[in-house]
Amino acid sequence: FRELFGDGSQLGLTFSYAIQEEPRGLAEAFIIGADFIGSDNVAMVLGDNIFYGQSFSKVLKAAAGREKGATIFGYYVKDPTQYGVVEFDGQGRAVSIEEKPAHPKSNYAV
Repeated sequence: FRELFGDGSQLGLTFSYAIQEEPRGLAEAFIIGADFIGSDNVAMVLGDNIFYGQSFSKVLKAAAGREKGATIFGYYVKDPTQYGVVEFDGQGRAVSIEEKPAHPKSNYAV
């Protein structure tokens, strides 16, 4: 991205970068960017995720209004062994995400 966009000035923007030295998972982005994020509300959206449906904008708005905690968007799939799969507790809260599990704990993929 740095090679493609540089500092962003050609787009009238300012970009800054932080490097993840080793692949330790997507969530590490929040650790690496902690000083930049500060106390702001933030979201991580991956470029290869496609969301659709009439109620998605309502769910997204509710997630943006959350004062604490997090929202994980999952989608019901027939074969969860091909995806990252969410495990839920008895109250329906996400407690883990497992990548391409042999024995999925749900059919909800992220």
